Amino acid sequence: MKSRGQKNRMLRRYVGNNMLMSDFHNVDDMRAKIDRLKRERHHIYDLLARIHRDGGQYTAEHGVEKACDDAEAQVSAWLDTLNGVDALIEQARIAECEACAVVCDDLCRMLPGTKSGSMLHFAAKRIRARLAK
Repeated sequence: MKSRGQKNRMLRRYVGNNMLMSDFHNVDDMRAKIDRLKRERHHIYDLLARIHRDGGQYTAEHGVEKACDDAEAQVSAWLDTLNGVDALIEQARIAECEACAVVCDDLCRMLPGTKSGSMLHFAAKRIRARLAK
């Protein structure tokens, strides 16, 4: 097996006059950049496979550009769905609080002029005040 130095010398000999002398010193930097780009490509392919819910077949069949465009559309659809669910949860929270306030009001009417009735009236007002925030 050849050492890194031997590989660098072979590469320099092979490239010859096609590179500037200053580029010879950047061979290790270029290798590091190539390795980094390969790792990034691997992560992108993995992410696309997760979004398309396959093992990378969609990207292999349609290409990276189309796979990215379709993945963006899919993620946007997921986000829209999540936003819709969040809105439904908030509506349910508001409805539940209002239902509690209505129960307090109803019980307050059943107990007029009592401490319990006053506390229930106060509770209904506080519940609605929290909803207004």
